[in-house]
Amino acid sequence: MASAGASFRPREGFGARRLRPRGDGQGEVSRAAARLEAGGYIVKEVHLTDHRLVELQLSERGRALVSKIAPLGLACQSEVLSRLSETEQKVFITVVRKLVAPADFGSKGSNVMRRARSSRPDIRKSPI
Repeated sequence: MASAGASFRPREGFGARRLRPRGDGQGEVSRAAARLEAGGYIVKEVHLTDHRLVELQLSERGRALVSKIAPLGLACQSEVLSRLSETEQKVFITVVRKLVAPADFGSKGSNVMRRARSSRPDIRKSPI
């Protein structure tokens, strides 16, 4: 029943820019990529046609880790989705895809996102 169209599928090779719509700044993405590279989980390669860009590839060690944790993620996903009917699963997946899709704010997009990021509370500074 959990096969309503969403699953964890690691892709081979992608640029760091694909990670940014999730809310991380470029510096945070660069630091995370550097830590993953230092740990031997990814390999950075200069883009073939645009030498300003860097592509990230899973290393052999990274693929081994993904092969260990992917089944856990799929089991968790299956458990969560099993609580929903097939129709509810489809609706849920459609809504989640909409929520995580990169937003198109037009020409003022960077200003909108910059204001949104600067106005959100920093949970690391929370007194709790």
